[in-house]
Amino acid sequence: MGSSGSARDAYGAQGKYAQAEALLSQALEIERRVSGPEHPATLNTLSGFASMYQRQSKYALAETYAAQALAGRRHALGSEHPDTMASAADLALAYLSQG
Repeated sequence: MGSSGSARDAYGAQGKYAQAEALLSQALEIERRVSGPEHPATLNTLSGFASMYQRQSKYALAETYAAQALAGRRHALGSEHPDTMASAADLALAYLSQG
């Protein structure tokens, strides 16, 4: 992950969710346009959104982004790839958090 990813991580770790969300939104728009919806960078950003929303107890939003990341990774990488399994775990956590 490049320096912008590090900045997104740092903002989230500090609870600066508005700043993290703005950076994630910008990155996601560019990654989808330039690299495509199933590029690893795009899917990593979707996972970043899921994690950020999970930390904020915004479980429905976490579920939405985790589901998108999982679908993309299943299609691009297959069901048994470690990144796909990580996305499945993220989605399961969002489900568990919602009861």
